[in-house]
Amino acid sequence: MTSTQGQSTARGGREPFVLDRGQCLAFLPSVRIGRVILHGATPGPAAVLPVNFVLDGDQIVIRTGEGTILAAARSGAYVTFQADAIEETDGGRGWSVTVAGPAHEATGTVRHWLEGLPLAPIAGGTREHFVLIAAESIEGRWVGTPATHDRDR
Repeated sequence: MTSTQGQSTARGGREPFVLDRGQCLAFLPSVRIGRVILHGATPGPAAVLPVNFVLDGDQIVIRTGEGTILAAARSGAYVTFQADAIEETDGGRGWSVTVAGPAHEATGTVRHWLEGLPLAPIAGGTREHFVLIAAESIEGRWVGTPATHDRDR
């Protein structure tokens, strides 16, 4: 059965709603954990690394230590970030947002300003560096019944 966005499918589920940029940016601050996806950082499949983050404007801010994410940022790598919140009850309604753009390490006054953001590392070890991911591309989906989707968010 052919379906359009938000309409029922043959299996009784719903097609995802495409979120606009503003809706994506509104959903991101509602969670603390996301994933950085680095392509080509290591041999084999992409590295998918869980991180805690905050949103500053339209940039993802990550506090990290020495390692793969910081090395990618220092090289100006184009990275992907993904976060979601899916309820396992009520038919699995929720959202998923993907951000892609160049990463860079914050230094100087920007780094000093970022220290005031509510971004305490949850992983052990030293996390003295801030990485910013610019949202050059952002897309998201909402899954669930239209009645549960706040389209004006």
